[in-house]
Amino acid sequence: MVYGIQYPFEKQIDEETRQSQLKANMERGNHKSALKEDERQHVTKLMRTDVENGYAVPITAEGVRRLKDAEVYPVGLQDQNTIDEPRLRHAIVQPV
Repeated sequence: MVYGIQYPFEKQIDEETRQSQLKANMERGNHKSALKEDERQHVTKLMRTDVENGYAVPITAEGVRRLKDAEVYPVGLQDQNTIDEPRLRHAIVQPV
């Protein structure tokens, strides 16, 4: 993949709207499911794996604010049962 995902947006948002949404999403933070104390270890492990695999880049909040056209979305944690093994699995989820 050279240029990232191609996602057909119905319309582009203007800069004022983008900045407003960025500010609101950063103030809101992640979903409650990702903030529970007993779930934090799972979120950390999954996010670390995404960084190690090159799917995510860690950046400070100030760094995000300075990025041109930046957008952020809250992370949630979804517990899932596996089919092949009787165990609980965790997955990071984001709204699309």
